[in-house]
Amino acid sequence: MSKIDWHFDKKPDTEITWKEEERDNTAPYIPIQCIEVKGDDSPKEISVDVVIEEMFEVFLNGNFLSSFLASPRELKEMAVGHLICEGHIANVNQITSIAINENKLFCKTKPSTVDKTIPNPEMKVKNNTLFDLIDHIFEEGKIWRRTGGAHSTVIATSEGDILTFCEDVSRAAAVDKAIGKAALEGVELDNSIMATSGRLSVTMVGKGVNASIPLMVSKAAPMDQGIRLARENNMTLVGFARRPNLYIYSNPERLI
Repeated sequence: MSKIDWHFDKKPDTEITWKEEERDNTAPYIPIQCIEVKGDDSPKEISVDVVIEEMFEVFLNGNFLSSFLASPRELKEMAVGHLICEGHIANVNQITSIAINENKLFCKTKPSTVDKTIPNPEMKVKNNTLFDLIDHIFEEGKIWRRTGGAHSTVIATSEGDILTFCEDVSRAAAVDKAIGKAALEGVELDNSIMATSGRLSVTMVGKGVNASIPLMVSKAAPMDQGIRLARENNMTLVGFARRPNLYIYSNPERLI
């Protein structure tokens, strides 16, 4: 393994450790029977937990907006985050109401009376802070550890203080939920870090851009269009953040 290939050799342990976790009956997973095959041992039938995904539809001011798969919890947070992350509103104060009817999310908004904020160009972050946030994702990702089928997103301060943490079967919905939760709690997103377990595609980076996030970090790989979008919008983009190494793809001046 050459030195330049370290990111292939340092993937986190993805072994499903559900047997060691206490089961959370409120979490979005269900027991499913399957056949376990382990090496040369005789196959046996066991019960495992599998993460739930459901189709949700979002309506904005009476009009159908979008539909997507997500886990059935934190729906208000998901609706708020989706509106922000997809650029439909500049801030949470534009939302006048959110009504949830089964898997339909009905949102009403008003025009913005303030300009959209820009990512803080003066924010400074230590490398170890980013590693700590990635560690937090795996330490607190209970649904991921139990099912192996969830993504996680963290919103944190520049010092690494955790502000919100959300898991979802969809990496996009995990971002929407974490940002929506932060927005509802009055977090200044333009001065925050977003850490995620997913790849940094243009779709994912676009969510951070629309939320005015200054720094986005993942343990996974970036995509070329995601990097380009980050560079065009003053976002610091960090991929393959696996202690002690990381790659900085845009705006490196924010990292100490």
